[in-house]
Amino acid sequence: MQYQWYPGHMTKAIRELEKNLKLLDLFVEIVDARIPAASTNPDLNRLLKDKKKVVVLNKADLADPAVTAAWISSYKDRGISAIDCSAVRTEDMKHLRALLFEGAAEKRERDRKKGMKPRPFRAVVSGIPNVGKSTVINSLKGKTAAKTGNKPGVTKGERWIRIGSDFDLLDTPGLLWPKFEDRRTGILLSLFGSINDEVFDMNDLAAEAAKEVVTAYPGRLNELYGLDETKQGYEIVSDFALKRNFLIKGGQPDYDRGARAFVNEIRSGKAGRLTLEKPEK
Repeated sequence: MQYQWYPGHMTKAIRELEKNLKLLDLFVEIVDARIPAASTNPDLNRLLKDKKKVVVLNKADLADPAVTAAWISSYKDRGISAIDCSAVRTEDMKHLRALLFEGAAEKRERDRKKGMKPRPFRAVVSGIPNVGKSTVINSLKGKTAAKTGNKPGVTKGERWIRIGSDFDLLDTPGLLWPKFEDRRTGILLSLFGSINDEVFDMNDLAAEAAKEVVTAYPGRLNELYGLDETKQGYEIVSDFALKRNFLIKGGQPDYDRGARAFVNEIRSGKAGRLTLEKPEK
């Protein structure tokens, strides 16, 4: 089973971003705190490699706090500013706003010392689909400025959004890259909703998700659902369907329904706070 999705508007958005490179002072990349590496777009990072970068680990309220702290430390070791947040938490957005405006103040002071006329501080806010990028922008703005949705591909084009005095954000569509490095990247992106559900087999994804959770958090599925974690992924999901009384004729497990419910439990946080990637040592 292949996990790939790269609609045409993403290619167009990359080309538009290239045209705006000289205008940008800061690259703000929104990643999913549950899969920070898989949700980092290598194409964007190559394109914006010369820009100062801030990583926002969004959806941190659904992630493992200890692993999130390890990721922030890892970014710091690489000289990258990072902050964890939930876009729906006001206090988190205050901290992010302060971090961005601090960068803007530093830029204005450098320009002043060089005798340059002040101009708006410009940052591009980007990330893969469904990491909460538009919600972050709206929270920073204080009102709805960017389209939001719980499905990938809601934002189709780029536009500038004024945030406070002399601070502009370039809102971009959720951007993937044409070919993933490995199959697991596609699995993780699909699991957390960055790839359209219509382009892959949900039944296969649920089995893969069961294996991922068992590996990262042994005992979690047994504790929450009474599932035998020594079984294969498909068997675990079948048992989950039986536990939920999702049945078809003859009393057999309704695997289709169980698979979708199982994936939704992981996505929504009902299976507990988890992070399926740890920073490399």
